[in-house]
Amino acid sequence: PVHSCYLLNLIVILSVSFFFYFFFSLFFCFFLFFFSSRRRHTRYISVTGVQTCALPIYVARIVYTSHTIEHIDDSAAQNLFEEAYRILRKDGVFRLTMPDVDLNYRAFRENDRSFYFWKEMYVEPKEYQKVCLNRPMTEASIQQLFLWEVATSLSTILDADMPRKLTDSEIDALFNEMERDKALDYLVTLCSVKTQQEYPGFHMNWWNESKLTRMLKRAGFETVYRSGYGQSVTPVMRNKVLFDNTKPEISLYVEAIK
Repeated sequence: PVHSCYLLNLIVILSVSFFFYFFFSLFFCFFLFFFSSRRRHTRYISVTGVQTCALPIYVARIVYTSHTIEHIDDSAAQNLFEEAYRILRKDGVFRLTMPDVDLNYRAFRENDRSFYFWKEMYVEPKEYQKVCLNRPMTEASIQQLFLWEVATSLSTILDADMPRKLTDSEIDALFNEMERDKALDYLVTLCSVKTQQEYPGFHMNWWNESKLTRMLKRAGFETVYRSGYGQSVTPVMRNKVLFDNTKPEISLYVEAIK
C-alpha cells in the first residue's frame, strides 16, 4: 500500500508537470506569435536626418518622444516637430521629454555632483567601458559630467579618438566669456552627425522650455506648455510604466496641442 501511494503521488506529480510545461510552452508560442505579428506593423525611421515619416496627415491622436532629441541636431529636431504636427489630428497632443539643460547647468555652476546620480552606475571597468568611458564616472570633474550630458563627444573622459575634446579650463572659460545659450550652441557646433551615427547614445544638443517652445511654435503648434512627470493632459500618457520613465529627476516635460 505504501509503494502504491508513492506511485500514485509520482503519477500525479508527473501529470501536473506535463500539463504545466505543455500550457507554458503553448502560452510562450502564442506570446512570440502575437508580438512578431505586431512587429510587421511597426515602422522604423531615422530621425538624424531631414525626411518625412511616410505616414498620411491627420492619423495620430498622440505623438510621444522620450529622451531622443538630445541625440540629434536642431535641423533634425525641427523636422521631427513638423512631422509630428503634420500627422496629428486636430487637438492631437505631442508630448516630449528630454534632459533639462537648466537643471544641468545649475548643477555645473554650483558644483552639485549629487545631481549626476547615474555616475555611480559606472564605477567598475565592465560598466564604464560599455559607455566608452576611460575611467570610472565617479572620478570625472563637474565640468566633464556637465559636458557629457550636452556634447558627449567633446568630453575628455571619453575613451574614443575625437577631433576635439575640451578640458575643464576650456569649459570654464567658454561659459565665463560667453552668454550661456550661445556657449551651449557653440558646443553643439563642435559635434558631428557622423560621429553621432557611430555612437548613437551620445548627446549632441541641449534643450530647455524656452528653446523647445520656440521651435514647436515654428512647426505650427499654437498651444505649448510645460507639463510634469506623469501629468499629461491625455490619460493614456499618464501611465508611468509606459511613459515618462527615463530619468524623471533631470527631465523636462512639454506638451504641444495642434
